[in-house]
Amino acid sequence: MCKELQNILQEKGINAQLKTIKAWLQIANSDDVLYAADLATQDSVRNPAGFIGSLLRNGIVKVNKKEKRDPRYEAFYKLMEGN
Repeated sequence: MCKELQNILQEKGINAQLKTIKAWLQIANSDDVLYAADLATQDSVRNPAGFIGSLLRNGIVKVNKKEKRDPRYEAFYKLMEGN
């Protein structure tokens, strides 16, 4: 699994060691790692692997307006409704 993720990340231009990927998979699933990698490649990030690790450690909040809202973030949603 780690080697497959490493190959996918390398195709995106992100170099990460296997031990780093293993650490990521201990705190998140592979879909979250790939989502974080997509975010790292969309912005001009100097250290994509560090960016991915930071996102995974701090948590990724995916907001999709079509899906049911997560009640944990209801206060956040209320702040954003006025914009």
